[in-house]
This record gives sequence, structure tokens and C-alpha cells, in this order.
Amino acid sequence: MRDLEKMPDDAILSFKDWTELANISTRTGKRLRRKGDAPLFFFVSPKRLGTTVGEYRRWLAFRTAAPSRAVV
Repeated sequence: MRDLEKMPDDAILSFKDWTELANISTRTGKRLRRKGDAPLFFFVSPKRLGTTVGEYRRWLAFRTAAPSRAVV
């Protein structure tokens, strides 16, 4: 995959690219989407989902800054 730092915000990431960048499994990615805890995705083609690099960056910043929801 290309260097994310050099990619413009409007570049498109496939669902697979997103899961690899986020270091999560496809199954976890699907679960996060169903729960509404993933970046906003759109249809790139009738059977392919994508998100923008900018949306990925916003999602990552939110997840990094969000307080832990872990139950102690």
C-alpha cells in the first residue's frame, strides 16, 4: 500500500485497505460498520465499499482521543 502520509484526503481506500491500515480483521471491520463505529463508507461500485483517506484520519483521531469504554 502507498504511504498514507503522502496520500491526499480525497484518495479512496477500499474496505480491505481500511482493515489492513487499522490492523483489524475483516470480521471486526464489518462488526464496527454495523455498530456505526467505523468511518463513513460509500459504494465505489455496486459491490465495493470505500472510504476516503480523510475520513479514515478523522476516524482514527476520534478513536485515539475517545475515552476508554472498558469495564473494570
